[in-house]
Amino acid sequence: MRSCWRLGIVLPLVLPAIALAAPGRTPVDVPTLRPGMWRLEKGEGKQAVAVSRCCNPSEELLQQFDRLRQAGARVAPVKRRGNTWTFEAEITMQDARGHDVHGRTVTRMTVRGATAYSLRIDNYTGEKKTTQTLTATRTGECPK
Repeated sequence: MRSCWRLGIVLPLVLPAIALAAPGRTPVDVPTLRPGMWRLEKGEGKQAVAVSRCCNPSEELLQQFDRLRQAGARVAPVKRRGNTWTFEAEITMQDARGHDVHGRTVTRMTVRGATAYSLRIDNYTGEKKTTQTLTATRTGECPK
């Protein structure tokens, strides 16, 4: 199964995850998404890039959350309001010159059932802010 998140949108700091009962994993209250074929669209309008991939978004989100914590990120408790989950993470890393760079990410995930969601990701590095969007829809089962 290929990755749902390999569109160049996800930095190591972006996506916390779905909680599954596994040793060493911290439970997080987020939705469960069905594995299968997903259409992922990064960006909007004429700038949009779309791909279809067979993946398990819930498991991949969990793996992203594990990598985030292993990298030393401070992860705020998940906030939920209706069908929107908000994740925040902060991390300090070194750039190529060995200088500390502080980054903060706020991800808002709006879920429409187990088969569709959208992300708005605001990344803050120093005084610079970037925003990325992703829309995902499950289109069916993976080919056998």
